[in-house]
Amino acid sequence: MTSIEIIPGEMRWWTDRANPLRRPAGGAVFRELLGAVLGDPSVGRRVLVVGPHDDKVLGWFEDRETTVLVRSLSDAEQISAADPRVAVVCGDLDQFATTVRAPWDLVVALDGVGRLASNDFATTAWSARTASLSRLVADDGVLLVSVDNPLSLVDLADARPAAERRDEGDWEPPASVDGTRPASAAHAGAAFSGSGLSGVCYAASWLPTQPGVLVEVGTRADDVRLRSALGRDVLALADHELLFDPTAAALATLRAGRFADAASGWVLVLRRGTSLPALPTAILADGGNRATTFDTAAWATVPPGDLVVEAALRLVQTEDLAALRDLVAGYLAWVADMGIGYAADEVLLADGSFEVLGQPAPLPGDAVATAALWLARRLLATDVRRVWPPWLDDNGVGRALTAMAGIATDAARFEEAGAGARPHAVSHDLSSLRALNAQLLLDIEAARGQVTAHERLAAHRDRQLERRSNQLRDAELRATRAESRSTGGGVAVRRIVRGVLHPVNAARAVRRRLSRS
Repeated sequence: MTSIEIIPGEMRWWTDRANPLRRPAGGAVFRELLGAVLGDPSVGRRVLVVGPHDDKVLGWFEDRETTVLVRSLSDAEQISAADPRVAVVCGDLDQFATTVRAPWDLVVALDGVGRLASNDFATTAWSARTASLSRLVADDGVLLVSVDNPLSLVDLADARPAAERRDEGDWEPPASVDGTRPASAAHAGAAFSGSGLSGVCYAASWLPTQPGVLVEVGTRADDVRLRSALGRDVLALADHELLFDPTAAALATLRAGRFADAASGWVLVLRRGTSLPALPTAILADGGNRATTFDTAAWATVPPGDLVVEAALRLVQTEDLAALRDLVAGYLAWVADMGIGYAADEVLLADGSFEVLGQPAPLPGDAVATAALWLARRLLATDVRRVWPPWLDDNGVGRALTAMAGIATDAARFEEAGAGARPHAVSHDLSSLRALNAQLLLDIEAARGQVTAHERLAAHRDRQLERRSNQLRDAELRATRAESRSTGGGVAVRRIVRGVLHPVNAARAVRRRLSRS
């Protein structure tokens, strides 16, 4: 293990890598973006990585002089052990910026600036941290920084109370009270203009630190490839507690040209002094650990047609079951002929023919069963009109789809396919939670009625017990009196017998009683 430079603000017994809702920055999309930046020979060799990043990110700079700054000592030790060639600094960003010896050619802060301040110092505003970050960039250097969108669809769909949404390590003021935090892509870019940095802004979804979609703000965004990536990448939100599936709302913002306003965040590629290297217009995750880049010319060419899942959802919402049967029959027959299952989010329908978008990873297991199950789970989303019998679950609807296509399948194949099929991103949306709440209110009223009935029955039984207890006491008292009377008669008989047998003693006893009286 290489030595770790400790500066003021190091945090012991702490880690920034254990939060499932905000994993360290990384992923295939960021790899392609950094590859475009590093491919420009005008970008120097000195690299500074600021904040928690995935270990694989450091491998992207193996031919560069790399320094890593984190606030957690345990994270610093883990990074140093995993990659001894990098220089690791542990402490607070502001303290590091005031003692920096030389600026860097490339500064990477794809986790943002939220997890760079130590709890050893007073909280600082967002603008103060970005100012410290900007000072680390050389005159002709490049800065990559991620900025969260406080008005994103994921934040709007967050089911947690507002007071519980912030991480334990967020000591900076929240967006509601920190006026320096940007609320739009334009504000995010303008926040760095005072430092002489300018460049390109991307809209990112769904996870800001590991997005599956990056689209340059201002470009045409209503593209079938983007819609496919958003539908597929929403699985990354499986650990979030959401009130509704944000996919439909995201697609609506695409059609309105407002995707950047609803994105989870913005990724800025900025430079001071010289022009930026050639950057892609869009980067989309393509299944597995791959991503596809598009330049301006490729992005301007929109593939004609609709996704199979979009066509199926439209037919279900309008209850056109005859057209749905024809669509499902064609799609599953195509999957059967291919012998490889592809999700309905990744298959394009154009002029009655089907084709795969990009190079997605095929579905595991039986091709027809898995493809039907994925489509069934999309059609059973909480915001989709239900046209199936209420007792049918995912497997039941999947088998119904294969029956509509005239393909015979058994339950065992669907049980096997269920392990790798698309999980529900949101188990209950807002409408279903309201229905559940109404049902719970009825159940509570019924339970209160039962409690009242039981209380009345218990009071009636208490009165009966009290009455029976009084009756038992009266009977016992009568029995005692009868016994006492019977006992007193026996004494008189014994006196008469003694008087007959011993008349002298009996006479004396009578005189004694008379003398006492």
